[in-house]
Amino acid sequence: MLEQLLRWLPWLLALALSLLWLSLQWDKPIDSLQRGVNFVAYEPSAYAQPSVDNHLAHLRSMGVDWVAVVVTWYQNSLESTEIEADPQRTPSDEALLYLLGRLKNSGFKVLLRPMVDVYDGSWRGNIAFAQEAEWQTWFRSYESFLLHYVEIAKAHDVSLFSVGVELEESVHQESLWRNLISRVRSKFSGLLTYSANWDGFERVLFWSALDYVGIDAYFDLDFPLSVVEPTPATLITAWQPWVQQMDRFASETGKPILLTELGTRSVQGSSRQPWDWHREAPISLSEQANYYEAAFQVFWDKPWLAGIYWWAWQPDAITREANDGYTPYGKPAEAVLKAWYQKAR
Repeated sequence: MLEQLLRWLPWLLALALSLLWLSLQWDKPIDSLQRGVNFVAYEPSAYAQPSVDNHLAHLRSMGVDWVAVVVTWYQNSLESTEIEADPQRTPSDEALLYLLGRLKNSGFKVLLRPMVDVYDGSWRGNIAFAQEAEWQTWFRSYESFLLHYVEIAKAHDVSLFSVGVELEESVHQESLWRNLISRVRSKFSGLLTYSANWDGFERVLFWSALDYVGIDAYFDLDFPLSVVEPTPATLITAWQPWVQQMDRFASETGKPILLTELGTRSVQGSSRQPWDWHREAPISLSEQANYYEAAFQVFWDKPWLAGIYWWAWQPDAITREANDGYTPYGKPAEAVLKAWYQKAR
C-alpha cells in the first residue's frame, strides 16, 4: 500500500499545484468583488460640495465599497495633439483632493479614471492621426495629463488607476502604450487597468501589461422590435452572445475583468443601445431597473468578474423621476443595485 502511495505521490502533488494555480487565477473570496459606481462631475467645485458627504453615506448604505472618480481634460478636435484642463469643466485639484479624503475617511476604495473628451462633441474613441509624429506628440501631451493624476493617486492612497478610457483608435500604438504604462508603474505601486469600449476590447494589444481588463460594457442588446419594454428574462437572453465572447476572452488572457462602466438611461428602448446618451423617448424607470436586474443575473457568478462600476452617480444631478439619464439615484434601479450589492458572492 505504501509503495502505491509513493508511486502516485508525484502525480498527486502536480494535481494539487494545478488546482492551486487555478484557484489563484479565478477563485476569489466572497467579498473581493468591487461593488462600484462612477462618481462623475463636470464643474470645478462639484467634488467639494457640502452634499458630497450625504451622497457617500447613501452609497455606503447601498453596499457600494468602491468609487470610480472621473476627471476629464479636453482637446479641441479629433486632430488636436494638445490636451488641457478646462477651468470651467474639469474638477479642480482642490475639489478632487477633498473628495479623495472624504472617500478614504468613509472607508471606500478608489479607482481614479482620468478621461479625455473633445470640445466639438466628437467621441474620444475616434481620436486618430495620419502621421506617426502626430501620434508621438499626442502621447507626450497625454502622458503629461496622465502623470499629473498618477502623482495625486500615489499621494492619496488610490488603489486602482485607469491609464485610459475608450481611446479605440490608439490601441494599435502598442509600443507607445507600453512605454506609458511602464512610466506609470515606475511612479505608482497600485493596480492598473484600461477601459476599452464594448466593441473593441479584443483589439487592445497591451492587456498583459495591466492587472485588469476593463470594459465599458454598453453592449448592443438584440431583442424583437415588437418588445417595447423588455423584461429581465428578455435581456438575459440578449446578453448571451456577449457573455460567451467575454468567457472566451477571459480564458485566453487569464485576466480578471472589470466592467468599468455599465448602465443605461431610464427611457424606453435604452437597453437596445445603452451607449446612446441622446436618445429621445418616454421615461421608463422600469426598463432601467430591468436592465440592472438582468445584468446582475448575467454577470454576478462569473468567476472572471472582478468588479462592476455603474454609470453614473453625480453629486449635482437632478434626482427621482425627473431624471431620464443614467443615474439610478432615487429610481427603482437603485433598489436593484442595493439588493445585489448587499448580497454575499
